[in-house]
Amino acid sequence: MCGIAGIVRLDGTKVENWRLEAMNNAMCHRGPDGQGFWGSNSEVGLAHLRLAIIDLTTGDQPMSNEAESIQIIFNGEIYNFLEVKASLERLGYTFRTKSDTEVLIHAYEEWGTGMLSRINGMFAFALYDIKERKLFIARDRLGVKPLYYYHGNDVFVFASEMGGMTASGLIPTELDPIALDLYLHYQYIPSPYTIYQNVKKLSPAEYVVLDLSAKKFTRETYWNIDTQTPPDTSKTMNEWVEELDALLNDAVKIRLISDVPFGAFLSGGIDSGLVVAMMAEKLNEPVKTFSIGLAEEEKDELPYARMVAERYKTQHEEFRVSPEGLTLIPALSRHFGEPFADSSAIPTYYVSKIARSRVKMVLTGDGGDEMFAGYRSYSYLVNAMSGMPLELPSDATKVKNWKTQTRSLLRRFPHLFQFAKQIATALRSKQVETTSSAPVNWAAVYDASMSHFSLGERSALLGHASNLSPAEYFTNQYPFPASDGVVGNAQYCDVKSYLPGDILVKVDRMSMANSLEVRSPLLDYRIAELAFSMPIEMKISEPLLDGSRNKFILKELACRYLGRDYVYRPKEGFGIPVSRWLREDKAGYLHDTLLTNSSPIYDHLNKQVIQGMINAHRDGSSEFGAKIWNLLMLDGWLRYAHKDI
Repeated sequence: MCGIAGIVRLDGTKVENWRLEAMNNAMCHRGPDGQGFWGSNSEVGLAHLRLAIIDLTTGDQPMSNEAESIQIIFNGEIYNFLEVKASLERLGYTFRTKSDTEVLIHAYEEWGTGMLSRINGMFAFALYDIKERKLFIARDRLGVKPLYYYHGNDVFVFASEMGGMTASGLIPTELDPIALDLYLHYQYIPSPYTIYQNVKKLSPAEYVVLDLSAKKFTRETYWNIDTQTPPDTSKTMNEWVEELDALLNDAVKIRLISDVPFGAFLSGGIDSGLVVAMMAEKLNEPVKTFSIGLAEEEKDELPYARMVAERYKTQHEEFRVSPEGLTLIPALSRHFGEPFADSSAIPTYYVSKIARSRVKMVLTGDGGDEMFAGYRSYSYLVNAMSGMPLELPSDATKVKNWKTQTRSLLRRFPHLFQFAKQIATALRSKQVETTSSAPVNWAAVYDASMSHFSLGERSALLGHASNLSPAEYFTNQYPFPASDGVVGNAQYCDVKSYLPGDILVKVDRMSMANSLEVRSPLLDYRIAELAFSMPIEMKISEPLLDGSRNKFILKELACRYLGRDYVYRPKEGFGIPVSRWLREDKAGYLHDTLLTNSSPIYDHLNKQVIQGMINAHRDGSSEFGAKIWNLLMLDGWLRYAHKDI
């Protein structure tokens, strides 16, 4: 796992080395083991940072083919590279290294962009075909590894992180009002948007070919989940379990290839427990496992992590940390490079930091909820569509009764209340009311479960009617024929946006902030294809023994490895105490930021509305913790990541 960056001068001028060096310096945490450059006095310049995991001696980059007609920089791992390498050797190719990077070079020579369908991995890479004057950049199917790009009239710039992009000094940094609206709504900015108008994220399973001779830019999608074939209803539950068992075991096996010490995150949930169990059965030495809890919290899942560790005799370490809470915001803001408000980034940062002091790579259980309908919002959606009374999910980031809270807040400021009423009237035709007698629109129900700030709240904050129709955004972006009902629609949206835009951003930035590689077997694209071929009954069943309905087939598989009592235990619940931190504000961070008149956020959002939320939260009359955290992360980004641009 590494960092990559590059500049292409479309006007034929030469790339300055100092710009490439600046881009690398901004992302140095991604590759502490070395860096390399290519393209001195050329119209194309490539930069690479290395975190060495495989082929420690001959895997340096940029790497070329024997004829030096191709140069590549690569971030990630190709899990089936030995299989692809064997195929290429049968075709006559020879290899000078033991790295997966060289496999990518020869795969391109043999199959061109079609190589992407033959590799299984997490990756973002850039390959420059010198003879053809073509730059080829690509991102893995599910978006585990990030890639930003800017395509201007005279220059094309790309990098693994936004910090690398801005360090080039070549990209415009005008804020995108649509992206800001999306951030307030979802707590992250979905692909292809970024906080800057002209900078884009390469979406999962996309590639770009930039033909310098023809001055042509082509962006293509090379993989997608099959939404046309109806679910397979011919298999029994046991047959599905057997197929999933074999596939997940293989996904774990191919992620164990490493030339450095590795371990696993063990959260206490069934997903990470299942991965650890399969690792333990394949290794000849104890798995190194790492668990984390918060020192001030009464409840966590450390006891359950300990149960798995004892069962599989892992070399287990658990830690209780006392987070710096709000004072961690400056560091988080810099690493994310654009506004990002998922507060679970905090424990991810700490467990990555602790694990990195012991190992260089870990496996995790990420992906189980998206693939097998583990979120409570899916059950909520089923209930809503079947006519049951609607209540928003009780996740920490989902706040109940937003209409009541918004009205209460606005009445504190009479001059805003009339304005908000006008906005509400203008938007009423757009907004789907789930309490009406009309048929429930699944997109509106799904959107309510994902919402951070409501449409009315965003309009009050922005000072104008929001242009974003939330109930239509994801369904327009990711249309899905509902052959398996509304849960299939919601899962598809999550896999296309929430997973790569929130979950995987959090894991990538917080692990790479600590120079730690993370591999996730449940994010193997073959498992995604299998999960979406299953009927919904294999994911959301009748109420299960633990009172839930979700992730049925994965739980049944986990029973084989972890025991039925462990899998179907009552859920304890554990979250980051953001609301309490904000009320206590022990270090005065909130007082010194949003409660000052000089906060840069007030160049973009309404001060009275924000400070009214803070006052209501602090006096206990309303619960706005997750929303204020969202605003603090925006303030932090403006102060610490955007300030010098």
